[in-house]
Amino acid sequence: MKKRIFYIMIAVLAITAVGIFSCQKDEVLTNPGQGMLLKSGGSDLSPVVTEPTQTCDDCISADGSSDPTITQAFYNKNFYVTVAISNTATDLIYSFNSNTSLKYIQFGDYELCSDVNLTLPYVVEIPLPEGWEACQEITTTITTNRNNCNNTGSGDMVTFDAPHTLIGICDPSQDIASDNCIWMVETAWATGTRYVTKGNWGT
Repeated sequence: MKKRIFYIMIAVLAITAVGIFSCQKDEVLTNPGQGMLLKSGGSDLSPVVTEPTQTCDDCISADGSSDPTITQAFYNKNFYVTVAISNTATDLIYSFNSNTSLKYIQFGDYELCSDVNLTLPYVVEIPLPEGWEACQEITTTITTNRNNCNNTGSGDMVTFDAPHTLIGICDPSQDIASDNCIWMVETAWATGTRYVTKGNWGT
């Protein structure tokens, strides 16, 4: 009887241990070298999105650029590619980086195939769609390959969606704190909109 109870207890402990390990979630670690998130410890290789600090309530100057939305996609548990998407008043900017090589990039009508490894970060600028609006959400489906342009080879290609929310342009008639500048509708230099550094600009 004692032996039977002992074996039952062993079986219960074994089942509990299996349940604990099977329910473990992937650990998310910080990779200081890239300043990005790097998953480890599991089989879930879904992309990781890091949202910018800016929101739809923010704005950028006419010649400025928004903070990027960064998406990290995984070829396998060891290698990944990142794309940082930002916008200016006229363009979407895609900045690609990776902890491995990069030879192929495709999204929308853009396609690049290189016989040699691309110099990273690799930046692509695409005109914004006509009639774009602030706070408009844009999702780009991107395919990259780290070793070839044939989209072959296990762990060499990845296709993922990369989002970005467009940040609008500041109204030049309103004061903005960004970059320690104030927009001025009229200035002492010339006609047209200009901005000056905060301070006593009349002296």
